[in-house]
Order: sequence, then structure tokens, then C-alpha cells
Amino acid sequence: MRDPKSVHDKEWRTGWKSLDTALDQERRFQVVSDIVSPSAPKMIFDLGCGNGYQAETLKKPFPGVIVKGCDISPAAIEKASKRMDSCYVLDIDSSNLPEDNESCDLVLCIAVLEHLYDVYHALKEIHRILKPGKHTLIQVPNLSFWRFRLDVLRGKIPYILRDPRHLHSFNKGFLLERLAHSGFTDFHVYGQRQRIKWLASLSPSLFSEEIFVLATKNIPKSLSTKK
Repeated sequence: MRDPKSVHDKEWRTGWKSLDTALDQERRFQVVSDIVSPSAPKMIFDLGCGNGYQAETLKKPFPGVIVKGCDISPAAIEKASKRMDSCYVLDIDSSNLPEDNESCDLVLCIAVLEHLYDVYHALKEIHRILKPGKHTLIQVPNLSFWRFRLDVLRGKIPYILRDPRHLHSFNKGFLLERLAHSGFTDFHVYGQRQRIKWLASLSPSLFSEEIFVLATKNIPKSLSTKK
């Protein structure tokens, strides 16, 4: 892939994402809100925040919530600055997050990991800024989606593998393995569908084109045993 920063910046500046209504039909923003609502976070960090559309969605059910974030695209951050409490340009492949250790109640990483060179570095940084016992929500395309399996059986390459922006591919097992290796536990897996939505709940790994995993940062034993 060409320089990731220029590729993603072009999408936000002159490509399809540059339109004000580009994300209006994306169901994932509401799915994210529904998943994280029970935890009622007060401090959220959105890694790969784009234009801040997700932050705006979260601020409706959580009045007073602080939503910070970063994105590789300066064009996206220009838009996000109008919706978020704070945001900045950052390439997570080459930089650490300038956030304090254990400072966030929730870290979002939506449609990001597949674009990165160094997945473990991103997960390490997410783990570092999360408070013990708090959650991260990860979303990635699901290579095990039944239509993608059928494509392979028919001798075709699924479109998620043909996307030049995608540097990694995931299914449920592969993502959970990486999360566990990075210090997360207590995984809850979700899916989404435009039609026949109950199928995604029945088996996200098979019937969802995208999978969401809510994972928890372990509470150190030294803290959990304190009275």
C-alpha cells in the first residue's frame, strides 16, 4: 500500500468520506452505542476516530461524557475537532498515544486493525491507557463470513482480501488470540446484519460480515484482593 496517511487522507478530503452524509447509513455506529451503553463510560478514547461521527453518536445517550481520539488523516481530524472534546493526528503504527496510563473507561478501535502494519502495538497502547476492569471494543471485517467462505470455494478472492488498504485479515478466533496475547480477557462477541438481524446474534462468526469484540483489561491480583 502507498503511504497510509495519504491514502486515508485522500478518502476524507476528496473521496467518498468527504461527503457530509457519507456515514449516515452505516449501522455500526448505533451497534457500538448499543454494546457500550450498559457500561456508561465517562472517559472514552476513539482510536481511528475519523470525522468524529461515532463521538457525536455516543454523546447523545451519555450527557457529559468526554470523548477523545486520534486519526492518521489530518482531513478527518479537521472535521472531528467540531464533534469531539479533543483529537489529534497520529499514526499508531509509528507512535505511542500521548495519553496517561489507565486514564480511560472505554477505548474504541472500529474498522482500524485491518489497516495497520503493527496490530500488537495498537493493542498494547489500548491496554496501557485503559483502567483495570474497563473495556475496549474492537471491530474488524470477518473473513469467516459465510459469503466469503463461498467465494473461496468458488475460486474467488473475497473483496476484503482484495482491498489494498487491508493489511491484515481476521476471524473471531484470530482476533481473540491477539487480544488474549495483549492482556485482555472476558470476551463478548457481537455481529451485525442489515437483514435477518437475529442470525448475527445466533452466530456472529458465520453470519456477520463484521465482528465486534468487547474485551476487558484484567484487574491486577494485587488490586482485586484489596478490601
